[in-house]
Amino acid sequence: MDEIRIEMILHAVLREVADIELVVLRLPAGSTAFAALNSLIERHPGLATYAKTVAFARGDAIIRPEAVLADGDRIEALPPVSGG
Repeated sequence: MDEIRIEMILHAVLREVADIELVVLRLPAGSTAFAALNSLIERHPGLATYAKTVAFARGDAIIRPEAVLADGDRIEALPPVSGG
């Protein structure tokens, strides 16, 4: 089975919970942004609390959780914004 290598940058509370800023993931080809997050949740279960509310960005664009990733992608995981 083919595999892709991606980088995921975690922001704010996601970074605090996982205690990492950047992680390199190896995933099956055809994996989505959400699948990448789920792979990371296996290593850092505390991230599961935020799984349904995380936004993803690739480059300057927000991408949908079901966006298929390509080898070499760098995506960012963004927690929901709150405040007033």
